[in-house]
Amino acid sequence: MIVTRNPENKINFPTSEELRLISEFENVARGQIASAIKSVYKLQNWSGKELARRLVSVDEKMWQAYGQYSYDRPRYLHIVAALSWLTQISMSAFYRGDISAHWEGVDDSVIQCITSCCMLPPEKFNYFILLVLSKVERNGYKNREHVEQALNNLKQYDRTNFMIPEILDVEDFGRDYYRSMSIEFKRLRLANGLTPEVFASCLMIGTEKYMQYENININKHIPLEIGARLKLLIKSDTVQFISHMTKYKNFTISRKVQDIREAVLVSLMKDVDQKLKDRINNLAYQLMLFHRS
Repeated sequence: MIVTRNPENKINFPTSEELRLISEFENVARGQIASAIKSVYKLQNWSGKELARRLVSVDEKMWQAYGQYSYDRPRYLHIVAALSWLTQISMSAFYRGDISAHWEGVDDSVIQCITSCCMLPPEKFNYFILLVLSKVERNGYKNREHVEQALNNLKQYDRTNFMIPEILDVEDFGRDYYRSMSIEFKRLRLANGLTPEVFASCLMIGTEKYMQYENININKHIPLEIGARLKLLIKSDTVQFISHMTKYKNFTISRKVQDIREAVLVSLMKDVDQKLKDRINNLAYQLMLFHRS
């Protein structure tokens, strides 16, 4: 069969051996994802009770279970996406299992600062950056030019167009999230000239299940493993799958802000000695807790 593909959305067809390895990997990955979720809970001091208050329609016990290695039921994309939005930590970090691996080449001190600062609203984030920048300059570090260049890219965003609502109905968010995925599933399949049967086989699911994923009128919960398989199939960022969201389109904007803020913090702490990094991290952590109190 000759398949015509859109070069920007090329499907990388997995071999039978790759499908076997994917299955084996996913058995391990479930535990790694639990470990990543648990580490984020710890780094940002989340309790199941507080998560259930902010992200309603998922109860306290479920939030606790998502961070447990022994939890053997599916973890769903929309629930982890909601957690990603709240914590402002990329979903890719959860996929990697070890969130440190998401920031390759960045030391642990900078990662700790990122996980504390990324939740701050713009005014507090900017205050923190400028306060710390003046401190590192007094200590002889010349990072201002790179920091201000990165910070300038944030001016177009205010808290109304990327921050998560104080209370988010996760199931309502999920309906918008999966509607967007349905649109993109169909668009990507047609762009590659694929039948539903072929695309379903690439995702390692049955055709009937795949057609549910493509149908915008069916309420569904899609397991996290499907997101990981999509990344393997298209070998690029899967942000296009959330690009059709309408009610919660701020979630897509938050992805862009995450990347810019990370660049600001990496520039801010570049070459700073460990003692000063520890002081910066302590300040960032306390400011995060103050903001949430």
